[in-house]
Amino acid sequence: MKFYLSVIALCAFSFTHITAAKAIYGDDNRIDIREASPEIQELARSTVVMIKKSEFTQKDNLWVYNYPFNTLAYEMDLTPSERFAKQIPQGHCSGSLISSDEILTALHCVKRSFNDIMFVFDFKLDARGVTPVFHKQENVYRAVSIRHSPKVGDGYVIVKLDRPVIGRVPLILTSKTSVSRNNLFTIHYPSGLPAKYSDEGWVKDSYYSYEYKTYIFDHNLDTFGGSSGAPIFDRKTNKVIGVLMDGDEDYKKKLIGRRNKPATYSLFARNKYERAIFVNTNSLIERTKLK
Repeated sequence: MKFYLSVIALCAFSFTHITAAKAIYGDDNRIDIREASPEIQELARSTVVMIKKSEFTQKDNLWVYNYPFNTLAYEMDLTPSERFAKQIPQGHCSGSLISSDEILTALHCVKRSFNDIMFVFDFKLDARGVTPVFHKQENVYRAVSIRHSPKVGDGYVIVKLDRPVIGRVPLILTSKTSVSRNNLFTIHYPSGLPAKYSDEGWVKDSYYSYEYKTYIFDHNLDTFGGSSGAPIFDRKTNKVIGVLMDGDEDYKKKLIGRRNKPATYSLFARNKYERAIFVNTNSLIERTKLK
């Protein structure tokens, strides 16, 4: 289990070897979303992974992820024994549906160019346990505008999609700022992988951030680069209490075998917390004023 800070923003993921910004602390509690309860799987239907449009090719009614289909182990020089090493990463950030046509995510995930980002629902392992590379057109959306509240600085952003989302229930937000021990969970796309569920998290501390101009909190959920922008839930209510912002590095270089063998990367643990931002429902309710 690891410790993070949740602000409505997280660190974007990069596939330039190991430059991600989160890690495992203690036990790795991530599981594939298909292994989670039906209740969690239903919540996951209202989350998105963000994938660059330039990495897609459109064919008929499908968006096809471009070759090469490199595994996580290949992309990040991981040891073959690392969890999820054979899965194919595609995304760089996470997000959540908060209205029929709006996504809540971290500002840094879309700050450079939202025009080259596709918002993809149902990115999860298929029934055979294989990472999908074909995405139905009905699950893929573009951004037409973005806006964020000056009240939270560079924390979170609201993305307006090109069309309403049908058949998915927007997640419910709460301004609650206290959570009992082991009462946090998240649904995210760590390292750009298919959807994962991480639980047994708690708020260690909360305080005002002059950088983000709002209250942020430390937590210990197992999240990675690619999890940026993911919703953090209160287990008692299944409402979103915050959004993942940033944290520690995911991997460290470790020499495997003999001295002359190349070094590889491996998960490692630290006793440190990461950051997230509390959801400010008042500013979100006023989001129409931010247009």
